Amino acid sequence: MNETNETNEQAENAGIAEAARAAAREVDYMDQVDVHPDVHRATESDEDQILRDLYGEPDDDGIFRADGEDS
Repeated sequence: MNETNETNEQAENAGIAEAARAAAREVDYMDQVDVHPDVHRATESDEDQILRDLYGEPDDDGIFRADGEDS
């Protein structure tokens, strides 16, 4: 293996290691997100209307779904 290939491989391995570290950090915070019971509700004043325009009326749980999408 020549020096350029070794350098490229080292850079690739460093990128993979950094991605693994980032994923590990993200996991630390997963229990802090999407826990509010109204997480699927609109947060912007026009969001509800935009979602209705895109997906139609929400289901009985108040969730907007694409055609044919199940819960």
